[in-house]
Amino acid sequence: KMKKLLTKENLEKIKIIAIYGDTGTGKTGLAYKIIELFNKKVYFLKHPKPEIIEKIGYQNLTSLEEIERLQDCIIFWDEPQLSTPIHDKKTNRIIANVCSLARQLSITLIIASSDTRVFTKHNEAYFDLWLIKDVDFEMIKQGSKIRKAIKNNSRFEPSGFRLEDNEFVAESRKLREFNGKHTFKLPKIWSEEHSKPYRNSERNSERKCEKTRVKKVRKKQRKGGKKNV
Repeated sequence: KMKKLLTKENLEKIKIIAIYGDTGTGKTGLAYKIIELFNKKVYFLKHPKPEIIEKIGYQNLTSLEEIERLQDCIIFWDEPQLSTPIHDKKTNRIIANVCSLARQLSITLIIASSDTRVFTKHNEAYFDLWLIKDVDFEMIKQGSKIRKAIKNNSRFEPSGFRLEDNEFVAESRKLREFNGKHTFKLPKIWSEEHSKPYRNSERNSERKCEKTRVKKVRKKQRKGGKKNV
Protein backbone atom coordinates (compact mmCIF):
# COMPACT_ATOMS: atom_id res chain seq x y z
CA LYS A 1 0.00 0.00 0.00
CA MET A 2 1.29 3.47 -0.96
CA LYS A 3 2.37 5.61 2.01
CA LYS A 4 0.37 8.80 2.58
CA LEU A 5 2.01 11.78 0.90
CA LEU A 6 -0.36 14.58 1.93
CA THR A 7 0.71 15.13 5.52
CA LYS A 8 1.97 18.32 7.19
CA GLU A 9 5.24 16.56 8.08
CA ASN A 10 5.96 15.70 4.43
CA LEU A 11 4.87 18.99 2.91
CA GLU A 12 6.97 21.02 5.35
CA LYS A 13 10.05 19.50 3.68
CA ILE A 14 9.26 21.23 0.40
CA LYS A 15 8.46 24.75 -0.75
CA ILE A 16 7.32 24.86 -4.38
CA ILE A 17 4.50 22.63 -5.68
CA ALA A 18 3.26 22.22 -9.25
CA ILE A 19 -0.22 20.82 -9.98
CA TYR A 20 -0.82 19.96 -13.62
CA GLY A 21 -3.86 18.48 -15.34
CA ASP A 22 -6.60 19.10 -17.87
CA THR A 23 -9.44 21.53 -17.12
CA GLY A 24 -12.03 20.06 -14.74
CA THR A 25 -9.81 17.31 -13.28
CA GLY A 26 -9.82 18.56 -9.66
CA LYS A 27 -6.57 20.57 -9.50
CA THR A 28 -8.06 23.35 -7.36
CA GLY A 29 -9.60 20.82 -4.95
CA LEU A 30 -6.19 19.20 -4.51
CA ALA A 31 -4.60 22.60 -3.82
CA TYR A 32 -7.24 23.34 -1.15
CA LYS A 33 -6.49 19.96 0.42
CA ILE A 34 -2.80 20.89 0.72
CA ILE A 35 -3.64 24.36 2.09
CA GLU A 36 -5.85 22.76 4.77
CA LEU A 37 -2.89 20.80 6.18
CA PHE A 38 -1.02 23.96 7.17
CA ASN A 39 -1.84 26.37 9.95
CA LYS A 40 -0.56 29.41 8.06
CA LYS A 41 -1.91 32.56 6.48
CA VAL A 42 -3.20 31.86 2.97
CA TYR A 43 -3.02 34.18 -0.03
CA PHE A 44 -4.39 33.59 -3.51
CA LEU A 45 -2.69 35.35 -6.40
CA LYS A 46 -5.01 37.30 -8.71
CA HIS A 47 -8.17 35.33 -7.90
CA PRO A 48 -11.01 36.35 -10.28
CA LYS A 49 -13.65 36.36 -7.51
CA PRO A 50 -11.94 37.41 -4.24
CA GLU A 51 -15.25 37.42 -2.33
CA ILE A 52 -15.40 33.60 -2.63
CA ILE A 53 -12.06 33.06 -0.87
CA GLU A 54 -12.46 35.93 1.62
CA LYS A 55 -15.55 34.16 3.01
CA ILE A 56 -13.28 31.35 4.24
CA GLY A 57 -10.53 33.62 5.58
CA TYR A 58 -8.13 33.64 2.62
CA GLN A 59 -6.76 36.87 1.14
CA ASN A 60 -6.27 37.93 -2.47
CA LEU A 61 -3.09 39.48 -3.89
CA THR A 62 -3.71 41.65 -6.93
CA SER A 63 -0.09 41.91 -8.08
CA LEU A 64 3.11 39.85 -8.01
CA GLU A 65 4.90 42.76 -6.28
CA GLU A 66 2.88 42.12 -3.11
CA ILE A 67 4.71 38.80 -2.58
CA GLU A 68 7.86 40.68 -1.52
CA ARG A 69 6.13 41.90 1.66
CA LEU A 70 5.11 38.41 2.80
CA GLN A 71 6.88 35.65 4.71
CA ASP A 72 6.23 32.14 6.03
CA CYS A 73 2.76 31.80 4.48
CA ILE A 74 1.04 29.91 1.65
CA ILE A 75 0.43 31.36 -1.79
CA PHE A 76 -1.81 29.64 -4.33
CA TRP A 77 -1.56 30.77 -7.95
CA ASP A 78 -4.32 29.11 -9.94
CA GLU A 79 -4.04 29.11 -13.76
CA PRO A 80 -1.36 31.86 -14.03
CA GLN A 81 -1.85 32.06 -17.80
CA LEU A 82 -5.32 33.58 -17.25
CA SER A 83 -4.11 36.47 -15.10
CA THR A 84 -0.61 37.12 -16.44
CA PRO A 85 0.28 37.61 -20.11
CA ILE A 86 2.03 34.51 -21.41
CA HIS A 87 4.76 34.86 -24.02
CA ASP A 88 7.17 31.95 -23.89
CA LYS A 89 10.49 33.36 -22.58
CA LYS A 90 8.86 36.08 -20.49
CA THR A 91 6.60 33.56 -18.75
CA ASN A 92 9.48 31.25 -17.89
CA ARG A 93 11.21 34.19 -16.28
CA ILE A 94 8.10 35.30 -14.34
CA ILE A 95 7.36 31.79 -13.02
CA ALA A 96 11.04 31.21 -12.15
CA ASN A 97 11.31 34.57 -10.35
CA VAL A 98 8.14 33.98 -8.31
CA CYS A 99 9.42 30.50 -7.34
CA SER A 100 12.84 31.73 -6.22
CA LEU A 101 11.34 34.68 -4.32
CA ALA A 102 8.96 32.31 -2.49
CA ARG A 103 11.88 30.08 -1.51
CA GLN A 104 13.87 33.05 -0.14
CA LEU A 105 10.90 34.20 1.94
CA SER A 106 10.01 30.73 3.32
CA ILE A 107 6.71 30.78 1.43
CA THR A 108 4.99 27.57 0.35
CA LEU A 109 3.97 28.26 -3.24
CA ILE A 110 1.40 26.17 -5.13
CA ILE A 111 1.01 26.75 -8.87
CA ALA A 112 -1.80 24.89 -10.66
CA SER A 113 -2.35 25.01 -14.41
CA SER A 114 -3.81 23.19 -17.40
CA ASP A 115 -1.44 25.05 -19.76
CA THR A 116 1.88 23.40 -20.65
CA ARG A 117 3.41 26.83 -21.28
CA VAL A 118 3.36 27.46 -17.53
CA PHE A 119 5.59 24.45 -16.76
CA THR A 120 8.58 24.32 -19.12
CA LYS A 121 12.03 22.72 -19.17
CA HIS A 122 13.44 26.12 -18.20
CA ASN A 123 11.49 26.44 -14.95
CA GLU A 124 10.67 22.85 -13.94
CA ALA A 125 13.82 22.61 -11.79
CA TYR A 126 12.28 25.19 -9.42
CA PHE A 127 9.50 22.79 -8.35
CA ASP A 128 10.11 20.39 -5.45
CA LEU A 129 6.93 18.38 -5.95
CA TRP A 130 4.84 17.61 -9.02
CA LEU A 131 1.22 16.52 -8.59
CA ILE A 132 -0.26 15.33 -11.87
CA LYS A 133 -3.99 15.00 -12.42
CA ASP A 134 -5.75 13.44 -15.41
CA VAL A 135 -4.26 14.64 -18.67
CA ASP A 136 -3.98 13.75 -22.36
CA PHE A 137 -0.50 12.22 -22.63
CA GLU A 138 -0.17 13.04 -26.32
CA MET A 139 -0.44 16.79 -25.57
CA ILE A 140 2.51 16.83 -23.15
CA LYS A 141 5.89 18.10 -24.34
CA GLN A 142 8.61 15.55 -25.10
CA GLY A 143 11.25 15.20 -22.39
CA SER A 144 9.23 17.02 -19.73
CA LYS A 145 9.07 15.96 -16.10
CA ILE A 146 5.29 15.43 -16.41
CA ARG A 147 5.72 13.09 -19.39
CA LYS A 148 8.35 11.03 -17.53
CA ALA A 149 6.13 10.76 -14.43
CA ILE A 150 3.20 9.50 -16.51
CA LYS A 151 5.42 6.95 -18.29
CA ASN A 152 6.63 5.69 -14.90
CA ASN A 153 3.03 5.27 -13.75
CA SER A 154 1.57 3.58 -16.82
CA ARG A 155 1.48 -0.19 -16.68
CA PHE A 156 1.24 -0.65 -20.44
CA GLU A 157 0.87 2.41 -22.66
CA PRO A 158 1.16 6.03 -21.46
CA SER A 159 -1.39 7.06 -24.10
CA GLY A 160 -3.99 5.14 -22.07
CA PHE A 161 -3.18 7.08 -18.86
CA ARG A 162 -6.37 7.93 -16.94
CA LEU A 163 -7.05 9.25 -13.44
CA GLU A 164 -10.25 9.82 -11.45
CA ASP A 165 -10.91 13.26 -9.90
CA ASN A 166 -9.77 11.98 -6.48
CA GLU A 167 -6.48 10.56 -7.84
CA PHE A 168 -3.11 12.11 -8.66
CA VAL A 169 0.43 11.01 -9.48
CA ALA A 170 3.27 12.42 -7.36
CA GLU A 171 6.83 13.00 -8.59
CA SER A 172 9.51 14.44 -6.32
CA ARG A 173 13.23 14.08 -5.65
CA LYS A 174 12.90 15.24 -2.04
CA LEU A 175 9.99 12.87 -1.30
CA ARG A 176 11.09 10.09 -3.64
CA GLU A 177 9.57 7.29 -1.54
CA PHE A 178 6.10 8.77 -2.23
CA ASN A 179 6.41 8.85 -6.03
CA GLY A 180 3.44 7.15 -7.66
CA LYS A 181 -0.35 7.18 -7.62
CA HIS A 182 -2.33 8.52 -4.63
CA THR A 183 -5.93 9.34 -3.72
CA PHE A 184 -7.25 12.26 -1.65
CA LYS A 185 -10.50 13.52 -0.12
CA LEU A 186 -11.75 17.05 -0.73
CA PRO A 187 -11.37 19.38 2.29
CA LYS A 188 -14.32 20.21 4.55
CA ILE A 189 -14.57 23.82 3.33
CA TRP A 190 -14.80 22.74 -0.32
CA SER A 191 -17.79 23.67 -2.45
CA GLU A 192 -18.37 23.83 -6.20
CA GLU A 193 -18.10 27.64 -6.27
CA HIS A 194 -14.39 27.26 -5.43
CA SER A 195 -13.94 24.89 -8.31
CA LYS A 196 -14.59 26.93 -11.40
CA PRO A 197 -14.22 30.70 -10.90
CA TYR A 198 -12.10 31.01 -14.03
CA ARG A 199 -14.19 28.68 -16.15
CA ASN A 200 -17.37 30.48 -15.13
CA SER A 201 -15.92 33.87 -16.09
CA GLU A 202 -14.71 32.38 -19.38
CA ARG A 203 -18.15 30.91 -20.03
CA ASN A 204 -19.84 34.22 -19.23
CA SER A 205 -17.64 36.09 -21.70
CA GLU A 206 -18.35 33.38 -24.30
CA ARG A 207 -22.10 33.78 -23.68
CA LYS A 208 -21.85 37.57 -24.03
CA CYS A 209 -20.01 37.17 -27.36
CA GLU A 210 -22.66 34.71 -28.55
CA LYS A 211 -25.53 37.04 -27.53
CA THR A 212 -23.87 39.96 -29.35
CA ARG A 213 -23.38 37.79 -32.45
CA VAL A 214 -27.04 36.67 -32.40
CA LYS A 215 -28.23 40.29 -32.01
CA LYS A 216 -26.16 41.37 -35.01
CA VAL A 217 -27.48 38.51 -37.14
CA ARG A 218 -31.10 39.34 -36.19
CA LYS A 219 -30.53 43.04 -36.94
CA LYS A 220 -29.20 42.14 -40.38
CA GLN A 221 -32.14 39.80 -40.98
CA ARG A 222 -34.62 42.53 -40.00
CA LYS A 223 -32.95 45.05 -42.32
CA GLY A 224 -32.91 42.47 -45.09
CA GLY A 225 -36.61 41.71 -44.49
CA LYS A 226 -37.58 45.40 -44.74
CA LYS A 227 -35.73 45.78 -48.04
CA ASN A 228 -37.50 42.78 -49.51
CA VAL A 229 -41.00 44.15 -48.73
